Amino acid sequence: MIFIWFMKQRNLVPNNLFDYNFIKSILRDTTSKKTTYYKAILQNLFFATLNTKTKERKFRFQKSFQGKNRDYFDQSVYRYEDYFKNKNDMLKIFKEIPFLNGGLFDCLDRRIIDNDKNIEIRIDGFSDKEIGLKVPNFLFFNDEVELDLNNDYGTKNKKYKTEGLINILQAYNFTIDENDPSDVEVALDPELLGKVFENLLASFNPETSTTARKATGSYYTPREIVDYMVSQSLKEYFKTHLIKIDKFDEKLDKLFSPNSEEENINPFNKIETKQLVKLIDNVRIVDPAVGSGAFPMGILNKLVFLLAKVDPKNEIWKDTQVKAVENNITDPALRQKLILQIEEAFEDKNFNYGRKLYLIQNCIYGVDIQQIAVEIAKLRFFISLLVDENIDKAKDNWGIEPLPNLEFKLMQGNSLISEFMGINFDEEKPRKIDSLFVDESESLIDEFQDKKNAFQNEADRKKKEKLRKEIEELIIKIFENKLKREKADYFNRLAHIEERWQGQDEVIKNEKEKVYKSTRFNLDEIEKQLREFSSGTKAKPFFLWKLYFAEIFHGNNPGFDIVIGNPPYIQLQKNGGELANLYKESNFESYTRTGDIYTLFYENGNNLLNGKGHLVFITSNKWMRAGYGEKLRKYLADNTTPKLLIDLGPDVFEAATVDTNILLFSKQKTNANCKACAIKEKLNNGKTTLAEYIKQNSLMLNSFTKDAWIILSPIEQSIKEKIEKVGTPLKDWDIKINRGILTGLNEAFIISGKKRTEILHNCKTADERKRTDELIRPILRGRDIKRYKAEFADLWLINTHNGYTDEAGKKIKRIEIDDYPAVKEHLDNYFEKLVKRDDQGDTPYNLRSCAYMEDFFKPKIIYQEMVQKPCFVYDESKNYFCLDTARIITGPNILFIYPILNSSLFFFAIKSFYSGGRLGTSGIRMKHTFFNIFPMVNFQSSHKELIQKIITENTINSLDRLTFERIDTIVYELYKLTSEEIDYIRLNNYTD
Repeated sequence: MIFIWFMKQRNLVPNNLFDYNFIKSILRDTTSKKTTYYKAILQNLFFATLNTKTKERKFRFQKSFQGKNRDYFDQSVYRYEDYFKNKNDMLKIFKEIPFLNGGLFDCLDRRIIDNDKNIEIRIDGFSDKEIGLKVPNFLFFNDEVELDLNNDYGTKNKKYKTEGLINILQAYNFTIDENDPSDVEVALDPELLGKVFENLLASFNPETSTTARKATGSYYTPREIVDYMVSQSLKEYFKTHLIKIDKFDEKLDKLFSPNSEEENINPFNKIETKQLVKLIDNVRIVDPAVGSGAFPMGILNKLVFLLAKVDPKNEIWKDTQVKAVENNITDPALRQKLILQIEEAFEDKNFNYGRKLYLIQNCIYGVDIQQIAVEIAKLRFFISLLVDENIDKAKDNWGIEPLPNLEFKLMQGNSLISEFMGINFDEEKPRKIDSLFVDESESLIDEFQDKKNAFQNEADRKKKEKLRKEIEELIIKIFENKLKREKADYFNRLAHIEERWQGQDEVIKNEKEKVYKSTRFNLDEIEKQLREFSSGTKAKPFFLWKLYFAEIFHGNNPGFDIVIGNPPYIQLQKNGGELANLYKESNFESYTRTGDIYTLFYENGNNLLNGKGHLVFITSNKWMRAGYGEKLRKYLADNTTPKLLIDLGPDVFEAATVDTNILLFSKQKTNANCKACAIKEKLNNGKTTLAEYIKQNSLMLNSFTKDAWIILSPIEQSIKEKIEKVGTPLKDWDIKINRGILTGLNEAFIISGKKRTEILHNCKTADERKRTDELIRPILRGRDIKRYKAEFADLWLINTHNGYTDEAGKKIKRIEIDDYPAVKEHLDNYFEKLVKRDDQGDTPYNLRSCAYMEDFFKPKIIYQEMVQKPCFVYDESKNYFCLDTARIITGPNILFIYPILNSSLFFFAIKSFYSGGRLGTSGIRMKHTFFNIFPMVNFQSSHKELIQKIITENTINSLDRLTFERIDTIVYELYKLTSEEIDYIRLNNYTD
């Protein structure tokens, strides 16, 4: 609909088709609940106008025989004649709309043959019969109303105002031009399309009731990030392939410069320019998680920008396209047709049109698990092409060339799975292969590429459908060719059956069935399924890269030059480990069950590269430090050469609460250094661009291992070295760290002081009251724990523990609830929930077993995990328990590490060097696996007075700022930091 609206703004679709008064004048019934506008106007516009040549447009033949007529299932003819007051009015309007092609407007209703039966699949329901979607008129033209959409959006008591889609669109000026990365010619927010598409993805999920964005972890990447990643990856591509050019880096920077004084200057000579244009034509780039199409569009815009600089009149670019067809297309008729199309594409067109068309057709690929994402990416390409059409109503079809068919360039599928029916298309098993197989494979791939080129440029509906079927058959043949190598014995048996029972179809069928049963491999069924997946009848839960993009993966240097994108962020263990189970057997070296799906995209992306290729991704930065990232770090260190590592921090994506990073690496192992930079301030102030900040603040790294990848400035590196030189890792201090109590039902086991008093009052005897008083313990939540103090919220734990063994080896029996009648009476109010909860002991009344229960009765440090400043409190009275949102530290030396744990230096070091990443802009997770490795010094006996002051004053909540600063000063001295280093910590910390 947005695409159609854009066409309206370009005067390619008449305004009156969106005017409710006009619609009322041509349709018989426009009442709000009818579906007449969607069917009579929009479906006819999509399927039988934009997708049908002007001279072929007509209404469906009305006469029928047995319910069918000659136009049955022909989606190129108009329907719903009875909806119009006068069908000729409608024909006159639609006649003034050009033919576009492009596949975007294909009706998805189709017929397939299954077991010799014709089966009709109705998706769009483009039929005069009352079938298909019900899209009432009020969704398009309704005035603003208030609706209760809280169930749809997972909110409560929120008021939502809605109005008809066309009314909303009328409020905006959609003069959108995505051509210019600098947004000079954009009249509306340049991010609009991306944001619309992101929200569309967030709303559209056919499988679950959750949003697709949450389910697929997809987020729209801001344009500046896209432009930077595209530029850096293309620069590396050029550097890899262009050698012995004088002052090359300087020239390359000028080439990419958006500065107005350099915008039209080509820094390269004629020979170098030809090499550059050839490299642009040869580049093959893929986004394996295409999302809303931000990266394919970014690539297109940047390459158009570069071509405009080096070849402003398209002379080299046009010649390159002609030569490519002459050298690569084997079919003479197709070759001549494509050359003619090239001539037309560069004749009387905006220069950018010819650049875009062949970049889209030849250079850019994309895959996404969601079909709608693929369609959105196509749509953006189409808008981009239409922007540069020179519209001339005096010419045939207004001088508009049919849009290319991109079904085999932008495809649906699961990028991470290249296996189908047990055959892994990514595996190359070393074996002696018959040269006939190789020759046949090469021949099939050549034909496959020819057919795809022909299909991509074919506008005739019937020819296009014929080519589509031929391509699907070639996919089957290439698949069979792969199978013949993997299962030679199987195919020999089938061939023997064909030869022996030649002409006896029934016998052949039965004999083959025997082979299928004995091998558990049914070729007919497999090919049937592959046809369904390849034709789009079914969504592919896999993607056979070396089959669908066979032209990329054969030849002397198989693979893509650049893999780019923003892969999804989804924890593998979510939803009961559904994704973890799916990818467990996929042989990813970086796989770990507790990891995230984006880690697998890094490894898979590297596998898709050719020997000199480069990958650039933006992802969550947790892999750089977290435990689950260790395997990925090792994989990258062993198999790639990192060239660019940017720690972006939070706030890059509006809807995602994740810290992010950009990583660019080459597949080729070299000794190259890696440019690294940590962004430590917001850059959306208009003063400094991302590229400028990185240029001014980057440093070089050259050593990568499985250990944490941390980007440190020289002063940070100095602080880290001093900490590690003086201290001993906390794990070697004879301490224990354990989590708080898990009750499984806090509403039953965590009670208020008032409820505690009531339970004690209900005790029948003094003895029961005493036992009960000892059983009910004061408890702290994470939020109750502050720096050096606890803010007790008068909450109490009913500690019906399940028994434990004390340090002396004595077994402490579990609490018997019958010994506590008043407590039992309280818990019985929750009995049904107690029985059903997961965390329980031997009886529903008991807490789950806790081997370290005795530690709660010792002097201990209690701390909060999710913090924005140090929150450690010393419990000398052995009084407090804590919930599982907090942790406890016990051991003989805890008093002497207590001040350091609460120090500014400790918080800074954990946040900067030892944690798995930040929470938001200033928070961190105080996970014990992080600070166990912190090198701790002893807050020695000379400071005992200060320690006692801390403990005493913390009891009465009166510790002052001067004491904080005094402790910090002592800690800085213990680690021998300079005043410059101390000032740096103060400037970059948030501990007050």
